[in-house]
Parts: sequence; C-alpha cells; structure tokens
Amino acid sequence: MKTCGVVLVGGKGKRFGAEKVSLILEGKKILHIIVKELSEVCSEIILAGRKGIVVEGYDISCVEDIIKDRGPLAGIVSAMELSKSDFFIIVSCDMPFVCSSLFKLYIKYLYESDVTLSPKWGFPIGMRKEIYPFLRKALFSNSLCLFDVIKSSNFRIKVIPREEILSIGDEDIIFVNINTREDYNFALEMMRSVKG
Repeated sequence: MKTCGVVLVGGKGKRFGAEKVSLILEGKKILHIIVKELSEVCSEIILAGRKGIVVEGYDISCVEDIIKDRGPLAGIVSAMELSKSDFFIIVSCDMPFVCSSLFKLYIKYLYESDVTLSPKWGFPIGMRKEIYPFLRKALFSNSLCLFDVIKSSNFRIKVIPREEILSIGDEDIIFVNINTREDYNFALEMMRSVKG
C-alpha cells in the first residue's frame, strides 16, 4: 500500500505568538526533521495548509486548504484530494521528536483499521483513503474538530498499544508538540539533552 506523509502547516500559531512552520531547534528546522523521518516510510509527502514552502533536498508537494480557517480537517481533506495514496500519516509541523519507527506503527495498524491513533488521541494520526468522503462531507458541513468527527463516525479505530510506543521511546517526548513558548523551551532542553 502506498503511504503519503502529510505535514499540517496551515496553523497561525496564535498561542505560540508566531508561525510555527519555520521553528528551529538547535540549528535544525523542525519541518525538515519531520519530512526526513516521513521520507523513510512514505513514498509521497504533502505539506497541507499553504503553498510555497520548500524543504531542501526533498521532493514534496504543497496544497492550500480548500476551505480557509477550518483547522486540521481542511488540510487533511485537501491532501487526500491531491494524493492517490492508500494510507496517510498526518503530523502537525510542530512535533520535533516524531520518528520513522513511530510512523511504521501507524502504518502497521492501518492494515486493520480506518484510523490509527496514539493512546493520547493527538497527532500523528494514521488514516486510510477510504474515509476521505466522510471527512470531506464533515468539512463542508462546518465540522471543525477533527477528533469529534472521528468519534462520531463508524470508522474502525485502532489505538496503538502503549507498550509498542514505549519500545520506541518516552511518549512524553515523542508526542511533544510546540504550542507555547514553554513547550518550545522544553523541546529545546530535550534536544540538548539528546546531543549532550
């Protein structure tokens, strides 16, 4: 099955106070880290939310949200519309510690489910192309919360067993996403501790 990595880059970063798509940790763009890890398991990568973003060294597509200001759901639907892939791994652009080993777990469980989630029910998310019509309908029905859409569906949902995630690393680090300056400082500390 062909897998597409989707990085959501359309957020405005209101809580952070700046756009997060350009964030740098210890000299590395977080977006570049994510794309590198996705490229190890995905045959296609799409940046969803806006056009014109370049990640040097990678052949990626960019797509604007088909409806503006509708959150992650708009980016996911836009990417699914563009891609011919069977599976999708969706990641927000502010997750510096995701890794290809984690994405492999999402792909593994997509063979038996429509949606693959972490025990924390956040990003990353694994999705099958088959649910695209339902997601599109929800988007055009003014649904905003992706997780409410998932809960209200008849999707086959698989939550990855916590033990499998812990076999990769500390879940409190792997799933860090940067929403505030405090989150950024925590991520910076973690990045430095890995280096040092």
